[in-house]
Amino acid sequence: VTYVANIGEQLPNADAKVFEVTIKVNEYDPILRPAMTTGNLIEIANYKDKLFLPLEAVHGATDSTTFVYTTKGKKKIVMVGPKNDTHIVIDKGLTEGEEVYLSIPDGADKFEVENSELIPQIKERMKKEQQDEAVRQLNLQKQMEDKDKARNALKIGGKVGRKNGNK
Repeated sequence: VTYVANIGEQLPNADAKVFEVTIKVNEYDPILRPAMTTGNLIEIANYKDKLFLPLEAVHGATDSTTFVYTTKGKKKIVMVGPKNDTHIVIDKGLTEGEEVYLSIPDGADKFEVENSELIPQIKERMKKEQQDEAVRQLNLQKQMEDKDKARNALKIGGKVGRKNGNK
């Protein structure tokens, strides 16, 4: 990718915005023509050897712990990782091949809880993520303030020109 537009264009009769993107093509393909419009999938992350589940299989408690219900009658606390629109990575608490319910099963209140030892790790991770987010927000706020100061300095400075009327 060599260029991405800062502002998207609203398409008529559509909810989506379109952003102009310029790419450098490394190989030649006769199908490609100048000024073609394409639909693309941009991969921003790739996770190898990770377990993942549909989002609806992972449930949350009020204390921010996450868990799944297994078909063997267990309520397993899990440590989750990144997610997208449909799936979430399971970092800890579940092994490959275990079957889980997609929704809360009947009698879930009687399921045996497992992996309670993950709770302190989950809370510590959440605390760190909140601190990182607070720092990110402060940095973003500082950047915005710096831009505002620069914009105001330009307004106050008036016209740019030469002194003494020289041209």
